[in-house]
Amino acid sequence: MARQDETRGTRNAAAAATDSRGGRSRPLIASNETLDRAARFHLGAWGFAAVAALAGALLLARLAPGARWQEAGEADLVQRQAHLLKQARDGQNEARRLSAALDVLSADRDRLYARVTALEQEMESVTGSVAQQARRTAAPPPTPSPPAQPSLLLAATSMPAPMPPIAMPEIVRATPPVPAPAVVEPPPPSAPPETAKPAAAPAPQDAPDISAPRTEFGIDLGGAGSVDGLRALWSGMQKAHGATLDGLRPIMMMKERHGGQGLQLRLIAGPFADAAAAARLCATLATPERPCETALFDGQRLAPRPERTRSPRAAKRNDAKPQASAF
Repeated sequence: MARQDETRGTRNAAAAATDSRGGRSRPLIASNETLDRAARFHLGAWGFAAVAALAGALLLARLAPGARWQEAGEADLVQRQAHLLKQARDGQNEARRLSAALDVLSADRDRLYARVTALEQEMESVTGSVAQQARRTAAPPPTPSPPAQPSLLLAATSMPAPMPPIAMPEIVRATPPVPAPAVVEPPPPSAPPETAKPAAAPAPQDAPDISAPRTEFGIDLGGAGSVDGLRALWSGMQKAHGATLDGLRPIMMMKERHGGQGLQLRLIAGPFADAAAAARLCATLATPERPCETALFDGQRLAPRPERTRSPRAAKRNDAKPQASAF
């Protein structure tokens, strides 16, 4: 509209100039100078408003997709975070389940190891006794030969063996025949000397029945660095498991540490007739802090702690105290 007014004003000014100067038109610069300041202000305001509206439209067109993208990114980030948290919880649950399964498997492995050890010890004891019996039956003791009678020895030495006859070669001579010599009859053979009959050999005595040594088993309850430590360990086990350990007696034995780092005193309780009974009792007494295993019941007896006896001086002092108080 401002442009139309400007165009009309320019035309009117040109027509007026033509009429006043005899049909000659004035230049365009002169027509622009006729515009007033108000028209210029309105024209500039409309142009600024148009430019501002165009810039705002462009800015909104750029910012609107960015806001949508940001909202979509935030929603995607929230979903990913929830998915990661779920995966972490699932991983923790799976780790707990696997650790429980490993604990069960390790307990089963320990029980199987104890059973296999007990079976191996039983087989060693059985095979050892069978081998000893086989060696005894394979090599019976030699039977002693009876001594020779002295009369037989004298007869054998006094009667030498007869010499065999020597065949002489026949000599043929060209001489008249010689009358045959008279045949001399040999003397009658004398009766053979009576030989003493050998004495009857004594009947071999039966070999004594030697039974194989019986193998006894026990349970290894732990170790200590001294005998007093073993006594304390045994007293503690009796307090904790008095009824279970009833009828067992303790012994101590030297055993090499794991890795060969010196020797250690071990507490063995027993005896048991077979390794299976020892393994069953050991399974009931075993704890994660104090393991238990089967062992051979072979060692030195663990004597109880000796009681301290009072000296004669202390006894006299204790007896003298009530007498002094009576006076």
